Amino acid sequence: MVLGKMEDARNDLNIIILDACRNNPFARSFRSAELGLAKMDAPTGSLISYATAPGSVASDGAGRNGLFTQYLLTNMATPGLPITEVFMRVRQSVVAETKRKQVPWEASSLIGQFYFSSPAEVVASGQHVVLSPPMSPPPQLRLDPKAEKKRLAEDAAQLKREKLELAELQTLQAEKDRLEAEHQKVVQGKLLAMGGKPPQKPNTATAVPVVNHAAQFAQLARAGQLKARGYFEHAVQSNPDDADARAGLAIALVFSGREADAKYQLQRLNESGTQSPGVRLAKGLLLGLEGNTDAAYQFNRAQEEGADRALLLLCQITAAAKNNDYKKGQSYLSEYAAQVSELERAENVAGLAKSLDVERAMVGKFLLDEGSKTSSTWNLVLDIYRQGSTLVGSGTLSAGKVRAFDFKFTDSTLTFSLEVERSKWLTNSSFYWRMVLDASRGLNSMQVLSVEVDLSKNGEWKPAGDWFGSGPRLLVRQSPVVK
Repeated sequence: MVLGKMEDARNDLNIIILDACRNNPFARSFRSAELGLAKMDAPTGSLISYATAPGSVASDGAGRNGLFTQYLLTNMATPGLPITEVFMRVRQSVVAETKRKQVPWEASSLIGQFYFSSPAEVVASGQHVVLSPPMSPPPQLRLDPKAEKKRLAEDAAQLKREKLELAELQTLQAEKDRLEAEHQKVVQGKLLAMGGKPPQKPNTATAVPVVNHAAQFAQLARAGQLKARGYFEHAVQSNPDDADARAGLAIALVFSGREADAKYQLQRLNESGTQSPGVRLAKGLLLGLEGNTDAAYQFNRAQEEGADRALLLLCQITAAAKNNDYKKGQSYLSEYAAQVSELERAENVAGLAKSLDVERAMVGKFLLDEGSKTSSTWNLVLDIYRQGSTLVGSGTLSAGKVRAFDFKFTDSTLTFSLEVERSKWLTNSSFYWRMVLDASRGLNSMQVLSVEVDLSKNGEWKPAGDWFGSGPRLLVRQSPVVK
């Protein structure tokens, strides 16, 4: 009806602005009854502006006006801005703020220029204002920092998932290639056993090109270890004489918990006589797992020759965790964390960090091994556990119940105190022990280095002497580490 009246009036300029977000307000006059605004054709010399695209809904906004009206009012006040440019700028701002969920729309059959706010110099022509003002740049799209940060995090997570999927596919392909190679060997073996001769490939006498695996060595220390292992497996199958590829495979096998398979690769490396940063890393890692001091030499040479620093640290962390060298392991782990962001860290780092948590590793049941039983045997049994973030313990011994506290780890020693709460045959109702143990060989069996006693419980520590007896003592684990 409104459009009909406008067309009958034959005005040179008609403007309709609809800022609505529900159903078609002209449902009785038009056949469309879809949700959102329906499209209408503008009579000649008219412009119909919609707050959103036909069939869509518009945002009410957070202020007094909806987003569309908010930006429309702002741009209408700009002097010398043609009506088409006004609605163009409104659309740019709304699309940016709603992230393309709302797109303002116009239906136009204008036959002249119109300005909501006239410029300083105009030329009147009938009922229109004719002018070609200089075009000003469109408003800059505004970004929401929180939304952008969230989007980047989601993109990074998606990329990581895609990397893992790619690594799995490459590993499957490598396994398929390996099985095919094994099948060919079996076929050739059968032919030889039957007296035949397998077909020989022509001798092209071409040299095998040297392949640089630096990127894959770096990936062994970062997210995507499985992908790197698949790559090295395929590289060794393609060229068994590629020592660097074999070194990368040996390292990847250790990181995957396949130490025995890695030792075979090391044997082949030793036979080749090749020396390179990757080969030295593999040798240093496997020597380190055995506690061999030559590992340090190989690691140092690898670093001097340009080995990836993060991979070197991860090899040292792995060796330290295997040998229960908590102090060095924690130091290497801290340096690795400074080198590699949390999102990009290798898949086995979390497990290594747990194994190097010395307080976590101390949780369990221990007893004091005093050799042959004598009158001075204490029969100490101690359960060590965490109480909140503190390591404590409780247990029994010949003299009564005990409580362990004040656990301290320094270098390769463990120190803690024991309170004997009751005594069956001593005149003291309770007293303190302080024990120092050698933890350099791990926490499963620690030699007692010294014992002090405080009978008055006032900080006056004295060597235990006859209180503790003579001979070597060991604090031995009776239950496994809590995983």
